[in-house]
Amino acid sequence: MTTNTTPNREHDPRTSPRAGRFARAVRFGLLAALMGVPAVTSAQFSGGVLNQQPEAIKRLDVDEKLGAALPFDLEFTNSDGAKVKLGDYFPLGEDGQRHGKPTVLVLGYYRCPVVCSVVIAKLTEAYNEISYAVGHDFNALVFSINPDETTAEANAYKVNQLESYNRGKETGVAGGWHFHTSPAETSKALADAMGWSFTKLPNGEYGHPIGYMLITPDGRVARYMYGYAGKDQATQVKLAILEASEGKISKTIADRVVGFCYMYDAAAGGYAVKAFRVMQLGGGLTLLGLGGLVIGLRVSEVLKRRRRAAMLDGDLLSSSSRSMAGARGPAVAGR
Repeated sequence: MTTNTTPNREHDPRTSPRAGRFARAVRFGLLAALMGVPAVTSAQFSGGVLNQQPEAIKRLDVDEKLGAALPFDLEFTNSDGAKVKLGDYFPLGEDGQRHGKPTVLVLGYYRCPVVCSVVIAKLTEAYNEISYAVGHDFNALVFSINPDETTAEANAYKVNQLESYNRGKETGVAGGWHFHTSPAETSKALADAMGWSFTKLPNGEYGHPIGYMLITPDGRVARYMYGYAGKDQATQVKLAILEASEGKISKTIADRVVGFCYMYDAAAGGYAVKAFRVMQLGGGLTLLGLGGLVIGLRVSEVLKRRRRAAMLDGDLLSSSSRSMAGARGPAVAGR
């Protein structure tokens, strides 16, 4: 697999050091494929070679189509050899709306010498570290852009990833993790619908962006995630899935808090803690604490008043009883 990632967004990703390093790395990945050498990390290369782009890949780009619906009628062959439509993963309900699961979608190809296998393997590593489960909380779909690849190759990839996944043998997991092949026009139609360009290079490999996409349960593009490495990969994947689900798969209060405090940073190409969200949350908790304190003090005061009133009533009753007893005493003695 070869790579180029130039997301077409209003905010220039080069303003982020992380995005800058990534851009240099993907340019080298394309050059590596054209020259027949392995791709390596950007930290190992610098200088003029990274600023050169072959004609074949100059126009590779990502035109983000956030909110766009997937082409549900496109038909693929899954790793079991069955024909499936994209819409099958986002079934229509009686209300006329689609009700699937949040989905991690990868475009690549199985014969890729380096990058595609790394993207998929890194995602599997992330799945192992998060509480959400493939097939239960979200689906994972991979589509090959190479029309020459076979069902057997797709199945081999699926078997390998299921073996690498800690929950791979659990019921329902395999039913939510699918690897596909298709004719060239089908994979191109899917890529075009997502604004994800690719091209076949002179040496037979494919140039395309590094990354994956997040899809909402009703089949709309929720987020584009670029790259495949990083110490916070699992956190990024979890936040992306949580955002794509629109908060519906939050398992704990902590998930909801994390989902509130983290926001997608277009410059960094990932999720980051936003200070104003933390301040909002802190302010809310402070008000909640103060409100609880005021209510507690008020309740305590009411209870104290009731206790004092009860004690006063008890004293009056006791005094009244003694007075009545004193009044009856002489009368009894006189008799």
